[in-house]
Amino acid sequence: MKPDLMTIWTPEELAQLAKIMTLKYGASLRDRHFDITAHAATEGVFVTMTLSNESKTYYYPLEGRLAHVKQDLTAQEAVAILVDYMDAYFETFFHDGESTFIPIDWSPFSFEGHEFEMRGQILNLALEQEAESWLKKGE
Repeated sequence: MKPDLMTIWTPEELAQLAKIMTLKYGASLRDRHFDITAHAATEGVFVTMTLSNESKTYYYPLEGRLAHVKQDLTAQEAVAILVDYMDAYFETFFHDGESTFIPIDWSPFSFEGHEFEMRGQILNLALEQEAESWLKKGE
């Protein structure tokens, strides 16, 4: 059973953090902004930090998962570790001219002595939705 998100970080805290990330990297964002979600499951915590524009022609969900119980962490601590790593990643991402990437498939990482997995892929959701619409019309 999935615990309530409120037991990790509240939606307001996550929205405030996304706003801070958007302000922190504002000079590099152009028309993009950050959104953050987090939830817990039996196997661990999951965090998604998405960098996107309003039209969703640029949509970059960076996902992380951490088995917090096995590493003797609270869900809140695990979320904080993933968020800290994602922040460090985006700092490098923007510094390197957006040429540093996380693998598309779940891959192992470590940070501050903790093991977790990450994945990410830049998408054009607007184009994907348009293609899906064309495919449905052809049915």
